[in-house]
Amino acid sequence: MLADMHRTISNREADRAFGATINALLFINNKTRRGLGEILGISGPAVSNKISGKATWTLLEVLRAANFFGVSAAEILPSILDDDATAFAPFVPQLPSTVINVKRPEGESNPRATD
Repeated sequence: MLADMHRTISNREADRAFGATINALLFINNKTRRGLGEILGISGPAVSNKISGKATWTLLEVLRAANFFGVSAAEILPSILDDDATAFAPFVPQLPSTVINVKRPEGESNPRATD
């Protein structure tokens, strides 16, 4: 069964899932791809290729990226859900309250708000 799971997800999908988490962490922590690239020993555009799944991540890069953000590698690595699933990142970063509490003009409602 485990062998079947490996056929349903590609390395590129796993790299994209990891990249999505890295991209979110960059945004939330107000860090740049260039800054992450300096830690990884690669350029900002090379980081972009990794985030988009065009280039693969090495284990050392995963560990250095986790350290860069102050989280464990386990928090940001993708997982496989079941036989048909694609990879996803289990770490769901919380948006800073300054992003969530956006002041709107008086009388304008939040379309995402729920009662």
